[in-house]
Amino acid sequence: MADQEAETNAISGQPQKITMDFDPPKKPKINKYAFTCALLATMTSALLGYGSWAAGRTSDWIGRRYTILVAQAIFFAGAILMGFATNYAFLMVGRFVAGIGVGYELMIAPVYTAEISPASTRGFLTSFFEMVIILRYSKESLCFG
Repeated sequence: MADQEAETNAISGQPQKITMDFDPPKKPKINKYAFTCALLATMTSALLGYGSWAAGRTSDWIGRRYTILVAQAIFFAGAILMGFATNYAFLMVGRFVAGIGVGYELMIAPVYTAEISPASTRGFLTSFFEMVIILRYSKESLCFG
């Protein structure tokens, strides 16, 4: 009977229906390498907010200049941890620490610049810092699409 069906399909030119054609498509597996690379790349950016929040409180407590020193120490500790990382988890800890240091610095540097600059150049100097960040993101979007 099955042979007769196969002959009928072969003669009529219709493709044979296989049971796999009726199965729902399987969900593709997650590319673990791409996921870990994306997680590593976004770790610093994800923690900027926490560093910025802590920088405001720290600068009120110990002053702007010493907060910049604290931010540099935190960032340096993160760079050392990333430099001596022997596995992925250790590298992520370094990125975590560096992200908090970068958040500290991005929050406190424009504030300190505005406090020590003369009134005639204060607006230019504080907006120049933000303009460099915008130009960096624009360059990345043009180069890396």
